[in-house]
Amino acid sequence: MSTLPSNTVGELETMEPGSSLYPKGAYRNSKILFLDVDGVLNKLATCSSGAAIVTPGWPGPLSKPMLQRLKRLLDQTGALIVLSTMWRMRSLGISALLNGFKIVGIPTSKIVGATPFIPGGVRAPEILQWLNSYGPCAAWAAVDDIDLRGQAPREMNGHAVLTFVTSGLTTEAAASIVGCLEPAAVETSKAVLAAKQHSSGRLRCCPLQVTTHSAPQEAVGTQQDSDFSSEESRRRHLPRSQEHPKKQASTNWMLEKPMTALDPAAGSFLSKDEMDARVSRAREVMRSLAALKVADAGTNAVDIREKINQEACASARESYARVRQMSYAKARNSYARARQSYAMLRQTGGRPGELFTVQL
Repeated sequence: MSTLPSNTVGELETMEPGSSLYPKGAYRNSKILFLDVDGVLNKLATCSSGAAIVTPGWPGPLSKPMLQRLKRLLDQTGALIVLSTMWRMRSLGISALLNGFKIVGIPTSKIVGATPFIPGGVRAPEILQWLNSYGPCAAWAAVDDIDLRGQAPREMNGHAVLTFVTSGLTTEAAASIVGCLEPAAVETSKAVLAAKQHSSGRLRCCPLQVTTHSAPQEAVGTQQDSDFSSEESRRRHLPRSQEHPKKQASTNWMLEKPMTALDPAAGSFLSKDEMDARVSRAREVMRSLAALKVADAGTNAVDIREKINQEACASARESYARVRQMSYAKARNSYARARQSYAMLRQTGGRPGELFTVQL
């Protein structure tokens, strides 16, 4: 926890980029949060919402719910703030941020510095340069809507938290910041959660045995749990077809009910037996047609294939002749149009060489 002396609003408003209110080494026991504003403490829909905090003379709004979320994580971690936002470049921007802090109850003493400005929007090197100038610190995190890990993957890994202009500082992003500043606390909470899940799993699998000394109401409730667990255990070993008897019973009617189909000619439904009869008759007709074809070809399979090939060849020759006829007709039409265009050019005084755009 930081024990640095409090600063004043005047010191913050006149703070220059790349400065710190305290000398190098003063943050050895402090946690630092490098804070961006646009895309973190506001989002695209902030101006149209009723939770916007707007400072006269400054165009950028602040989201009150996101400021409150920031306050909760600062109270939880005790972190100090170093401004990495472009708002640090103008004293009016810092005043607008302090105004939002005052509304939600964030102490102005939380702000202790501002990162230097490097042209080109390379924010990760700006943060690293401030750490080199005024570090070390106990822990640090950087929240921004710019992908800081893309600018410095090795240095920003485990420290950068990415937000988006469409959502700002969400609960998940705030939890990630806490994880960067307090990794031990996060591991402890994970261990506690795992222990709870393990204990709850053991209780489900091994229900308590009720003795005769238990209270009647507790005995009834525990016996119900025991019955439920035994029933659940029994269902786990059942075949899939018997696992859900209600669902199985609900589908039996589909098997017991006779299948029907709509007869287009009669406009009524046919039973399964009638459908089978019609299918059988259709198969008999197909077999009769096949027998007639075989008899017509001299009951010789080779003759049947030869007849089919002959029909296919005749069809191909007919198609080829039709294509040739169409091609000749198209060529004649194109030639006639060319002659007509040439004649028109001669009548109008044009040169024959100007007409080479005949479409065939």
